[in-house]
Amino acid sequence: MIFVTVGSRPYTFDRLFIKLDELYEDGTLKDKMFAQIGTTEYKPKHFEYTDFVSPEEFKEYIDKADIVVSHGASGSIMKALNAGKKVIAVTRLEKYGEHINDHQIQNNEAFRDNHYVLMADLELDDLGEYFKKINSKDNGLVKWENKDPMAIVNMIDKFIEENWKWNKLASNEKLKKIKYALRFLPDKMYLQLYYFAQFRKFINFKHPKTYNEKLNWLKINDRNLEYTKMVDKYEAKKYAKSIIGEEYIIPNLGVWNRFDDIDFDKLPNQFVLKCTHDSEGLVIVKNKTTLDKVEAKKKIENAMKYNFYYIGREFPYKNIKPRIIAEQYMEDKKYGELRDYKFFCFDGEPKAMFIATDRGIGETKFDYYDLNFEHLNIRQHYPNSDKKIEKPINFEKMVELSKILSKGLKHVRVDFYEVNGKLYFGEITFFHFSGLQPFIPNEWDEKFGEWIKIGEKNESV
Repeated sequence: MIFVTVGSRPYTFDRLFIKLDELYEDGTLKDKMFAQIGTTEYKPKHFEYTDFVSPEEFKEYIDKADIVVSHGASGSIMKALNAGKKVIAVTRLEKYGEHINDHQIQNNEAFRDNHYVLMADLELDDLGEYFKKINSKDNGLVKWENKDPMAIVNMIDKFIEENWKWNKLASNEKLKKIKYALRFLPDKMYLQLYYFAQFRKFINFKHPKTYNEKLNWLKINDRNLEYTKMVDKYEAKKYAKSIIGEEYIIPNLGVWNRFDDIDFDKLPNQFVLKCTHDSEGLVIVKNKTTLDKVEAKKKIENAMKYNFYYIGREFPYKNIKPRIIAEQYMEDKKYGELRDYKFFCFDGEPKAMFIATDRGIGETKFDYYDLNFEHLNIRQHYPNSDKKIEKPINFEKMVELSKILSKGLKHVRVDFYEVNGKLYFGEITFFHFSGLQPFIPNEWDEKFGEWIKIGEKNESV
């Protein structure tokens, strides 16, 4: 028996079921099939189906099936693999309105590249061939095993040991690729692995205590689709503008889906390019005449390939449509740089902040302060500055606006810039350092953790 599952999201997948009917009509398929078709409008003619199934029914159909055809949802695919089933992965595509973006391509490729599933062509043209191949001895599949999590921990440990210099000397690209290659892992397992690599202990998801533990608890248990617009670098500006006003928003100069769509002739001599879906797709242009467009394109297009969600399993990023924005170049003439002022807010109340200095002009420095602007003995990833940092002119206004922007949220970091005496909104971050960076001294991990009051799950996915 063949079981087909496409999930419960409110997007159709008509072309899959049309294709399956065609395969019955041309004789490629003859075995019995049962399909869970979700919100698909097309109604199959040659096999039984239902719109949705309960978790218990899902397990029952998986157990009965010899072959499972699944859309690119990691959970569905792994349940089939855990039951020892052969899987053909099919991909929902944004261009057909089958999903909000194309992250299923990356999901399916991860399973395919590890030889756990057969992945049909994106247009489903070769789906019939895969039905023939999957039952052959040379289907190329390897047995999926629920491996001991410690075996994967040891594998990552070995990588970190052998490449210890990546953290200080090498590009983060290597580590990013390693993380992305593990995107087939369930979120909890993945987070435990990387938390262990950083802290040499696992996350206590049942009774989280520290700040880093609670951030990872929130990744799993506080999933609200509204958060997406707060972290999308294009939508976040509109969100902040609607709350605190346009005067605090850095002007956009354009937004595009592809690098090749950018008309550089229409941009000023100085500007900044940013990807809307991550924190790494950034090109600062101080002089357009000397811009290396080839390198800029390479950097931006490389960032566009990744769904940033899989790097730290931060849910707000999962459904962002990758775009490119150009915004006005900003620099504070007093310091010759753009300093970041970042406020840690808990249930709408800022409790501490830090200032990022020397970014792009030397070794980045982070200095932490309480709300009386008293320097705190905290180091995290970056050293403290060896110079006294002046209190920003708009400090009290930053505190006021951070309260407004963080209202109703368990925890966020609200960032600002101060440019030549004028205050600007930077961004909202749900997971500072992705909840994977130790505090020095460690007591601050517990102190910040006390400020996060966790409760029931908040899920709207």
